[in-house]
Amino acid sequence: MPERLNTKRVATDSVQGAESYVTLRRATSDESRELYKAIRKTDTPESEEAAYQAQVAFVQKHIVGWNWVWEDGLPMPSPKDDPTVIGKLSDQELKAIVDALLGPDAATLKN
Repeated sequence: MPERLNTKRVATDSVQGAESYVTLRRATSDESRELYKAIRKTDTPESEEAAYQAQVAFVQKHIVGWNWVWEDGLPMPSPKDDPTVIGKLSDQELKAIVDALLGPDAATLKN
């Protein structure tokens, strides 16, 4: 019987060490297109901030779970439990999630 495979587990060893992962809900075409539009429009400081906020909201919406930790080894809360955790990620951690959702060139797309 067909089944929509709507989540994927992505290894994040490059930003969180061995055996780390993020489980993501796959983005729809419409969701991806909206984020691409925001990323491409970064010709002013305001549009750069809007693109960053769009990425944060996109990531927050698509994270199902993870096993990430803080520098002291304590587990990071799930973004569903603590939405502010996304703003505390390093730029590499945020980029790793965006790349997993949209591909590695998404954050550098321009017109």
